[in-house]
Amino acid sequence: MPLKIILLSVVFILIAGCDRSDIVTTDDDGFPPSAPEGIRLFRARDGETGIEWEQNPEHDLLGYYIYRKINDNPDLALYDSTELNYYFDYPLNYDSIYTYAISAYDKSFRESGISASVSGQPANKYPPFVPLYPEASGRNDIDSIFISLHWTPRGDADIKGYIIYRSALADFETENAEKEFFSISSSYNDVSVEPGILYYYRIKALDKGDLLSNATLTVSDLALDRPEILFPLNGAAITELNTIKILTCSYPAWYKLVLYSDPVYGIISETDFYFSQSREEIDLDASTYYLETYKKYYLRLIAFSKESGSANSYTELISFEIVPD
Repeated sequence: MPLKIILLSVVFILIAGCDRSDIVTTDDDGFPPSAPEGIRLFRARDGETGIEWEQNPEHDLLGYYIYRKINDNPDLALYDSTELNYYFDYPLNYDSIYTYAISAYDKSFRESGISASVSGQPANKYPPFVPLYPEASGRNDIDSIFISLHWTPRGDADIKGYIIYRSALADFETENAEKEFFSISSSYNDVSVEPGILYYYRIKALDKGDLLSNATLTVSDLALDRPEILFPLNGAAITELNTIKILTCSYPAWYKLVLYSDPVYGIISETDFYFSQSREEIDLDASTYYLETYKKYYLRLIAFSKESGSANSYTELISFEIVPD
């Protein structure tokens, strides 16, 4: 077979054995991009600056380098990069002047010249936005009692933290609050609470210049006192189980009675109900449970202060077994 035919056959086999994804193409034009144009400062306030510029036309463009200097520093220094044609810088000092310039770079990381520069001072001009979606959830754990508070920040760049105001009154103004707490994050656990008392909260955002937002709407909750399982007693051996006797919390609540086949898993039954009376003994029907004799079972009663909320308080896990006469 002629050598030329053999070589062509080998090339064909090699090409046929390659996946399409293995074939590498490039659109590199071999030249660095042009320096970006039209740079402008469109934001300089409240600890944040924003710059934008015209999109470069090169088809092999990969992104832009951000150069920055602060106050009288004579030299711009490489600070960051972006694939977009705008850039936000935060959190910044209110009393400093920030100067920016940019360059473009392509897929081969060839860099353009540096653009013109723009400067701005992000002075503190406006108070923060009101935090969103405040929530309060009470909790009476074995070793702690607290009200857990959560809210959603609004994206201000200069937030120092949040002030939480507490009152025993539903309709209260923050200047008349009975207690104030501070949190640097968007959550806080108020541990200075007593079970069975309803507490009301409002929240304000505080920026680094000590400007305050308006207050959120009022949210409230309480840490319920503990319900009790009165029958069967913990560790009891009983002849039958037709009724479970419980003692409710001292505040209207939703309840879940859970029957387990072991202390961790094995839920056999869950019974949900609401009861509005405080510290009442009530009987729950257990005649539908099918329980084996000489087998240990477990019960727990969980109380909820809100229908769609998380567990607020609960009993200890009790055990019992059926032992016939």
